[in-house]
Amino acid sequence: MLKRQLTIPALDGHLLAATLFLPTGKERKVVVQINSAIGIRRKFYECYARFLASCGFYVVTYDYRGIGDSTDAGWEGAAPCMQDWGEQDLAGVIEWINSQYPRHRLVCVSHSSGGALLGLAHNNWRVWAQLAIASHSGYWRHFRLRDWPRLLLRWYIQIPVFARLMGRYPRYQTDYSEDLPPRVALNWARWCRSPTFASDDSDPSGRNYFRSYRGRMRFYAFEDDAYYAPIEAVRALATDFENADVQIMRIAPEHLGVSQLGHFGFFSPDMTQQAWQATVDWLLATVHANVRQSID
Repeated sequence: MLKRQLTIPALDGHLLAATLFLPTGKERKVVVQINSAIGIRRKFYECYARFLASCGFYVVTYDYRGIGDSTDAGWEGAAPCMQDWGEQDLAGVIEWINSQYPRHRLVCVSHSSGGALLGLAHNNWRVWAQLAIASHSGYWRHFRLRDWPRLLLRWYIQIPVFARLMGRYPRYQTDYSEDLPPRVALNWARWCRSPTFASDDSDPSGRNYFRSYRGRMRFYAFEDDAYYAPIEAVRALATDFENADVQIMRIAPEHLGVSQLGHFGFFSPDMTQQAWQATVDWLLATVHANVRQSID
């Protein structure tokens, strides 16, 4: 497996650590950009990226500013916020891929909040399709009623207090989690207090890029992921991409031949290759087909 460690500039010049996985076997004229979940380092997605490369794709993984290897102590601009991850970082990777592979089609595989960040990139029209894994709106009313006290405590008290007093917000979801920079955490909490989430009504211009995206989208909603991404939260985010060709798939662990999926299990090295192959088949189909899809 061939891979290269890269530095990709965000639109505002912030340097992002990235990895390019080169295709083996039959080369496809397709580049896959993997957009991480909040606070998750790119290394978490390496097994899946290697699988995609073995199927002939070019694959780019990267760390958002303030996360993993993209923590640049010498950066003189404003401290990172989550808005930057979509508007500057994700968009910058799109531009880099387009410049390096202008004859290839670009598709995104996005995990959790990474699926929402595509709606903040002004150049998301370059993305032919997005496969959104457990991507959802974080607005608290989209979650189970019994979770409301936990979420209200987090978004209104825990994150604002920890971020301001400790200068970070601790994350312990996986071995690849990073503490969140304070402005990222505060930005995230503000979104999750708003019915419009990433297309927050305090910044109406952001919603324009959700509406303007007209590519194909498939959302995976896992039935055992109610704690992080219940089906109503997935539907809410899908609805924000109102002009895209959208499909939502509700998936139980047994459908993929595993005992559990949760929010992070799909990218586990133990995931069945049949499950990953299904994503390959869909990505290839989307870059060649002209079939209108609809929300289920």
